[in-house]
Amino acid sequence: MWLKMKVKFPKRFKVTNERCNSRVDAVRKVNYRIRRPVAGEGFTQNISEGGCCLMLNEELPPGAVIELDFGPLNGDSQSVRAVGKVVWQNDYLTGIRFLNSK
Repeated sequence: MWLKMKVKFPKRFKVTNERCNSRVDAVRKVNYRIRRPVAGEGFTQNISEGGCCLMLNEELPPGAVIELDFGPLNGDSQSVRAVGKVVWQNDYLTGIRFLNSK
């Protein structure tokens, strides 16, 4: 199921970084697939309504479109999926801007 990212964060998460959308520190396994035959998994470092920072074990080119599967969130039974774009990468930390969010 593909959803727009509207995540309500539990109060136990510490909100960090003053951007357009607040981010929370959250380490979570995420599966990803670039729109080519490359797929893998990594972990989120933080996440917001507009994007996330991923820890990956491969380099991705800026501008690459990436499909993400966060698995079920907040006790839901269906996986939360999003499409994003790589906006930066530094030592395998990878900044993603969600394309299907406001």
